[in-house]
Amino acid sequence: LTKIRLPKILELIDGPTIIYTEYVNASLDSRSQGIVAMLKDAVEEKLGKGTVAIYTGENHSGKDLFIKGDRQVLIASRPIAVGVNGLQHVCNRLIINTLPWTNANYQQLLGRLIRYGQKKEKVDVFVIRASLDGWKYDEQFKWSRILIKKTIAECVLDGVIPQKHL
Repeated sequence: LTKIRLPKILELIDGPTIIYTEYVNASLDSRSQGIVAMLKDAVEEKLGKGTVAIYTGENHSGKDLFIKGDRQVLIASRPIAVGVNGLQHVCNRLIINTLPWTNANYQQLLGRLIRYGQKKEKVDVFVIRASLDGWKYDEQFKWSRILIKKTIAECVLDGVIPQKHL
């Protein structure tokens, strides 16, 4: 679905921007380009070569380039969500290509920018939701799963009773 989301992702890039993707590689079809490569190629086609940095499980080189201002866009995966500091000093824009699987991971991701040291008054977070043949995959499958897991966690940890039957 990244191909479907790409036009909106490219439209939303404005200044220093992080593009988050839970998935990094191609699907089962080995001929397909990996998701990170697809995002990088599209952004560089729009903004020019040398504008993108990468921070994934295999490649941590991009974080420092992004923080120093040497790159405008940081394409990142799950490792960016925990234990990374400094992004809030240079960025207030997050575009989510593919959502994490849990509310805890989602909150951790937001916490990279919404934290002490954020230079801007507000943080812009865009969750790009796509449909597949009319099926609202991102909304009905991924986003609803995050909300259900949030509700369960609130119930277990805080004793908050759900408003409706899940």
